[in-house]
Amino acid sequence: MEKVITTADLKEIIPLEDQLVPNGQQRLMRSLFVTSQELKAINLFWIGFILHSVGYTLSTTYIINVVIFQAVQLLGLGLFFYGTIRLVKFKFENLYLQFFFVLYMCWTVFVLVRGIDINFYNIKLYLLEPYEGIMVYFTPIILLLPKNLLFYKKTFDAAVILGVFYFLHDVIVLGELLNRGSDDGKGFLEVFTKSMALPVGLIMLTYAYHPLRRKFLAIAVLGLGTLLSIYRARRSLMLMAVNPLLFGYLLYLINSKKKLMILFFSGFIAIFLSLFAESFLNKDNDSGLFSRLMERGMDDTRSGVEECLYNDMKPIDWIIGKGMGGMYYCPNIEVDGTKDYRTGIESDYLNTILKGGIVYLSLMLLIILPAIFKGIFQSNNLLSKAAGLWVFFYFLYLYPAPVTKFNANYLMVWICIGICYTPMIRNMSEKMIRAYFKSEISI
Repeated sequence: MEKVITTADLKEIIPLEDQLVPNGQQRLMRSLFVTSQELKAINLFWIGFILHSVGYTLSTTYIINVVIFQAVQLLGLGLFFYGTIRLVKFKFENLYLQFFFVLYMCWTVFVLVRGIDINFYNIKLYLLEPYEGIMVYFTPIILLLPKNLLFYKKTFDAAVILGVFYFLHDVIVLGELLNRGSDDGKGFLEVFTKSMALPVGLIMLTYAYHPLRRKFLAIAVLGLGTLLSIYRARRSLMLMAVNPLLFGYLLYLINSKKKLMILFFSGFIAIFLSLFAESFLNKDNDSGLFSRLMERGMDDTRSGVEECLYNDMKPIDWIIGKGMGGMYYCPNIEVDGTKDYRTGIESDYLNTILKGGIVYLSLMLLIILPAIFKGIFQSNNLLSKAAGLWVFFYFLYLYPAPVTKFNANYLMVWICIGICYTPMIRNMSEKMIRAYFKSEISI
């Protein structure tokens, strides 16, 4: 049931200082509502992105001819482009962000120009491949999209839809996921979890704005991702799935007095820790949930490829990188043993240097580090603090995992950066944001 919010209602939830500032109420209204044309564009943006993501993830399973899923991806990309073009406006409220965003995107073009090889196969790869394609380089353009609560509400809706698809995908390839000897199963788990499970972590961090059923869905999705990551000994993936649960739990304990939910979360963590302890004490059990994780323990799986990269990089490569198609010599690493050169490395900060050099990494850090500080320490509401945490998680994961990919998890990083740099969003009262997200309102 849609509720129409009146001027009297607005005075109740809009802070007095915003009512007194010239045009303050009008500016704030733009942070709450959009036009019907913008709403249509936002819907097409997310519908297109979901089609592209699901088309790609299903194409990796080979359950149907891959050409069908590629057609779905192209359709989704078309809708995504249309929605983006209708929404983009070059407008910044923070001059620091505007300056470094322009520099960052100019350097991105430099990276692309040095690496693009135009032919039919590569064009298809650039458009359809989230991991090595061109779309990941243009993801920061999301900073030019509307910074209002309706766009963020649609972002949460998209995360929920992807979470449902995560369950469906896992059912389709459950046998491969549970087969510890299957490399395909390991690949499915990585792609599915990063593309469709992790985005619901933002729902956990903004728990106060969502109905109970949505929070339970987020817990179930991240819980399943965590258990499968442990079972397959995917350590960095386990960290990514657990962090939103733990930090969401911490935020809940700080702000909530609901004993039932506290007991539920505490029980979940207690079960998790007891299973871990049981497996740790029973090291002879090679079929247990934690047995493979215990087996890998603190195994170093990064040093070999990192040394290859260090040996292959020249001083100029460290400064400006090798371009989008940059490779490094690393023989006898790939499973099939037929490739002596690799196009990427598992540590994402090194991968950024490989493609665009220390200059590229530095420009990115100059954008994301202030965003973390502003979101967590210079904000008045849970939404902004959660956004700061989400960007912090991305910064944290740059070493152990490749996280700079064209997926919802990475899109949300730049959406959260936009929240952190927008004073109007950061300064909104918690009462106002809760009133917005908990009601279907229009004006």
